[in-house]
Amino acid sequence: MTMIHIPLNHNLAERCCHVIFAFACLCGLPSEAQPPKEQIVRLQGVVRDPFGKPVTEAIVYVTSRSDHQQVEQLVTDSDGCFIADQEQQSVGTVYVHKDGFATASQPAPWEYYDLRRMEITLRTSSPFVGRIIDDQGNRIAGAKVGVEYYKISTGPDTSERHYFPPGDMLPHKLRPYVRTETNTQGEFRFDHLPDQTRAHFVVSRPGIAFLRTVMSSGHRDKVFTGTVDQPAIIEVEREGVIEGRVVTSLEGVSVQGLKIRLQCGLELLTADGSGVVPLTLQPDTMTDREGRFRFDGLAAGRANIILVDHEACPPWTYHAICNISIREGETTPAEIELISGTLVEGQVVDPYGQPLPDVQVSLTGFHRPKIGNDLLLTTTGPDGKYRFRLPSGSGSVFAVGRHMNAKRGDVARLEIDSGERSIDGPRLVIVP
Repeated sequence: MTMIHIPLNHNLAERCCHVIFAFACLCGLPSEAQPPKEQIVRLQGVVRDPFGKPVTEAIVYVTSRSDHQQVEQLVTDSDGCFIADQEQQSVGTVYVHKDGFATASQPAPWEYYDLRRMEITLRTSSPFVGRIIDDQGNRIAGAKVGVEYYKISTGPDTSERHYFPPGDMLPHKLRPYVRTETNTQGEFRFDHLPDQTRAHFVVSRPGIAFLRTVMSSGHRDKVFTGTVDQPAIIEVEREGVIEGRVVTSLEGVSVQGLKIRLQCGLELLTADGSGVVPLTLQPDTMTDREGRFRFDGLAAGRANIILVDHEACPPWTYHAICNISIREGETTPAEIELISGTLVEGQVVDPYGQPLPDVQVSLTGFHRPKIGNDLLLTTTGPDGKYRFRLPSGSGSVFAVGRHMNAKRGDVARLEIDSGERSIDGPRLVIVP
């Protein structure tokens, strides 16, 4: 076993701390820097037409950042204004709709204690018409089509983007405006988009690969324009499928009910899967009684497969499946084995050697490819110790201060040889 400790200078450590802290905030971990949840703020806004005149009786939807289906519905008054009293941390996106105009979306003010007035401009709507076909030119009926976002030019070098999240993140009340289904001729139409807009779409149907034109291999960052006379043509491909299974020879370890995640992107730049850009919205899946799992509707490309939402130190560990190929119209097998692995026990201390409890420690590599925000987290105990159970390989262990103003974090490289039952983990030093 080789363990390499990497000392960090102040600036690099501080950046490391900020990255891990940002991830902790996304996970809902406590922090003194977050405003109290009972903080109520008044969100004020005005809706105008392209000529600056107030738009009355427009429907305003204010969504929650934590629960996308929690929506407060308002109506603009005679001055085009709306007011919503919300918890500061919960305010997400504001959507506005009125017939004759394009449905608009705008993130609510993000800044802490920011009570500024939102101004939302509605654009005149025009029919957007398109068609879904396969690589043979056949029209695809019954495909679900959704607007992910549209762009409109606001100047010679500027544009405005209105985002509508795919999947379940979009509130049900907004879906009739930006989601539809192709007819028997494979055609679709949206009546609530701006004139001459450029739009990105998501397309899905059993038997075809889930498509996001914003990032897919066939239409990467390609925007579409479509009119009655010149409909947008979007081409889809046959789905790829992964059929996998989790197995183990460990006594008393169940392979049922494990959550499996697919990290899927355009390409993996390195053999260990560390270069993938996760692009799909493939939902996590669970193993059945025999440990089987399945992912379908996949576009051709490569992927990583990992287990998520498990303890940092369960009685088992595993090696992630990295850089697996997904081929159009084919089924790819995959297998993950649960093994005993190596118990790693380390400690977090202050500069004087005193143990620090309740410090977040995260890990990359090993059973998680070195990408994205799928970090494995644990918390030090009263003795400042942390524990992971890991397979052989290499990775990095991070520790940050318990508060956002931590002056210095620490990171250490860790390598584990095959067959080691337990080892001492890095001693991480932070300035709380």
